[in-house]
This record gives sequence, structure tokens and C-alpha cells, in this order.
Amino acid sequence: IMLNVNKSFAMAARKVPIIGQLAAVVTWVDYEDENEKRVINIKLPKLESSSRDDLENRINNEIRVKINTVMEEAEERAEEYRQAFLATGGSESDWHPLEIYVDYEVKCNENNILSFVITKAESYASVYTEKYYYNIDMETGKELKLSDVLGPDYIEISNEIIKKSIEERIST
Repeated sequence: IMLNVNKSFAMAARKVPIIGQLAAVVTWVDYEDENEKRVINIKLPKLESSSRDDLENRINNEIRVKINTVMEEAEERAEEYRQAFLATGGSESDWHPLEIYVDYEVKCNENNILSFVITKAESYASVYTEKYYYNIDMETGKELKLSDVLGPDYIEISNEIIKKSIEERIST
């Protein structure tokens, strides 16, 4: 988790010996669409070029299913918002479509570690954001926890890195 939310932590974790690139995360879907209810802009990742077809298929399928579900729910919300807007006296000309964005960012892809995050945001009157994190040991296929990467003293190591990051932000 810390690899995804703290840049200083991710940079420090790269220096840990157990943390080269075994797989590529590439843009699988790059899609834009707009109608009267919503505006969609999606960039989805796909894991490929690893030596683990089973792992690639599992992760890619998980991403596909999760984002399809999320997008179906967003489409339903867009229709509900539009209907509520019109039902409460809003006019078609005043309606602004719900904006839905999905994008990803690779945080780490070295040695046996692949870490990336998919971010989905919906925007109308306010922004609603969800993040889906993937931290994978490419050798075993296991989803990683901090203790897997940093060892049994991961809490102390994490706390020190967080303290340093806070001090850096305060001093700038």
C-alpha cells in the first residue's frame, strides 16, 4: 500500500535488494465516449510479457471484471442524476453530463515486484474517487503486503520513512 501512496516510500523501497522488470504494464483500453448523460475517458492497464500466463490472465481478468462493474454502476448513477435533475425542474440545456475517468499509474516494476494503481473518478457537483491497488510478486503471483517487502520490522521502517516525508513537506 505504501508503495502506492507515498513517493518517498516507493523510492526507498526500490533500494531494498529483493525489490529489474519482469513484466510490462501497457495501455490495453484507451476509450473516450460522450452522450447526453455522461462523458467517459478510460485508460486501462494490461499486464503482459511476463513468463506467467496464469498470473497475467488472472490480473487482466480481475481488472476487466472490476472496471466493467464500476462502469455499469457509473452509467446507472449518470442516468439517476440526470433523471433527478430533470424531475426537480432542471432543463436539458442546463444539464452537464457526469464525467467518468479511469486511468492507471505504474509505481514500481523492478526485480520481482510489480506495483500499479488504477484510479476511477466521477465528477458532477463534486468528485468521487476510487483507487484499486495491485502489488504483486511476479515470481510467486502473490499479492504483497508491507511485511513481505520490508520484513518483520516493516512497521518501524514505514514509520521512519513517513516521518522523514512529513519533515520534508513541512520544511518546503
